[in-house]
Formats: sequence, C-alpha cells, structure tokens
Amino acid sequence: MKNTPLVSIIIPVYNDIERLKQCLAALEKQTYPQDLYEIIVVDNASDESIAEVVNEYHQASTICEAQPGSYAARNKGISIAKGEIFAFTDSDCIPASDWIENGVTALKNNPDCIIGGKIKLFFRDPSRLTAVELYEDLTAFPQQIHIERDNFTTTANLFTYKAVFDKVGKFNHKLKSGGDREWCQLAYQQSYDIKYAEKAIIFHPARHSFQKIYHRNLRVAGGKVDLYREKHKNKNHVFKLKVINEVARNLLVIPRDVLLVAIKDNYSAFQKIKILSILFALRWGLNSEKMRVMMGGKSHNYQ
Repeated sequence: MKNTPLVSIIIPVYNDIERLKQCLAALEKQTYPQDLYEIIVVDNASDESIAEVVNEYHQASTICEAQPGSYAARNKGISIAKGEIFAFTDSDCIPASDWIENGVTALKNNPDCIIGGKIKLFFRDPSRLTAVELYEDLTAFPQQIHIERDNFTTTANLFTYKAVFDKVGKFNHKLKSGGDREWCQLAYQQSYDIKYAEKAIIFHPARHSFQKIYHRNLRVAGGKVDLYREKHKNKNHVFKLKVINEVARNLLVIPRDVLLVAIKDNYSAFQKIKILSILFALRWGLNSEKMRVMMGGKSHNYQ
C-alpha cells in the first residue's frame, strides 16, 4: 500500500499470559499489511514466562522493564519502537481485525492529533451479569467523554505519531496510574488535539469480581495521589489540600450518582441495589486509599 506508515504497537504486561495470547492472536489477524507493523510486548518483571508466549507470534517481540508500572514499561517499548506511528493497547484487550487500519486512517485524517479509539466491554455470560459487571456496564471506559470533556484517551486504545512523543516527551515513569491522562493533557497544552475514532475498536473484558475492580480502584486512587505529590513536590500543604478536596468531592457526588442509577430504565430495582452497593464500597475504598497514600503509604501496582 502506497504511503502506508510503519506502526509500532506497544503492550505492557505483568503476569497475564492467557489474555496476552488472545490479544496477540487478534493482532496477528489485522487487515493492515503485516510487513508494516511490529508488536512490542514489554514484560514488566512478570513471574510467568512471557517470552515463551511472545515467541509463538511472528509479528511480536519482547523486551523487559524491571521498574514496576505500566508507564515505565510503555516507555521502554517506545525506546526501541521503529514505527512512524505508535499504537498502544493492553494485554487484556482484544483488538478488532481492522483496529490498526482504522486507527491509522483516523490519524492520517488528523495528523496533528492524538487518536483515542472505542473501547467495548464484553461479559463472560451476558444473560447473567454479576453485580460488578453491572457496575462496569454502567461506568467503565467512557472513552468519548474522556476525550471530548477531559482531553485525554486511555492507553488501552491510543494512536499518535512518534513525532508527538519526540516533542512532548515520554510518559511519567513514576506513576502507576493516570499517566495517560497526564501525558495527553501535556500534549493538549502544546496544541495537539485529542480526537475520538469510533471505528478503531478494542474489546475489553468487564471485571466480574469485586476484588478485581477494588484493586483497580486502589491503583487509580494511589496513582492520582502520586501525581499530585509530583506536581506539588515543593508545596506539601497544596498537595494535601488537593487530596482532601478530591476526597470531599467524592463524598459530595454520591447523591448525584445514586440519582443517575435510580433513573436508569434498563436495570431492575434489584440490579440497581447491586450497582449502588458496589458504588458505595468502591468510594469508601478509594477515599481511604487516597488518605493512606497522602499520609506516606506506598501506592499499589495492581494490574
């Protein structure tokens, strides 16, 4: 294909072999020319043998990053990537067969942009959703809202030119969560727009157990506090006020969230009670984690 750029797909992974296999299998079957994309799997110090799995897929190679954190791992992938375009996804994602093609097309139509594609949830048994899956169905991955309102896209589905990273810099390797938001907003401040690509689709499994979603929320909460600490490292009082403000805001929006769940007409009353029970438990855990990390506790690196 004439004027078709080389794409580097970067995937961080930590102990997620079975889902990584599904991700790599989907990436081997892309409509994009196979000689014009590479897959870089960054092993973030897994206990499992990631290299053995990656070697089964001829499009993929692997490299290791010992520093914990997916952003440190992504940066390692960036350091060896050969592509004109960088595409990011995660080991638990399954790209649609035309994901690369549609992401590249969207980017070529918007060359001074960062592209965030659609993230579609799928469930183990759609006819019998767990309470956590109901909560995920309502709240998970509002990618278009993040892009249009908050000027960022998650690294589960992100495309941009290498030149953007050359100018903006890499991800903040110190962060365990929220590095995609920080990086995108830095890029936005440097006049790079963030655009939504409906056709560049990634499928993501809904979390089905409370432990999984609870751990994810702890990681996000701790990562946000780490980010505030980094931004205000010479102003400890400002840092603590930011965190306390976040905790207070999380409490104040609970009545709004209850109303939003109550008015949904596609859930039964029993399902709404399940969703609200998850919401309250997660809010409690999220606020407790923010306060713990603010007081000097180390943030978690749950995957």
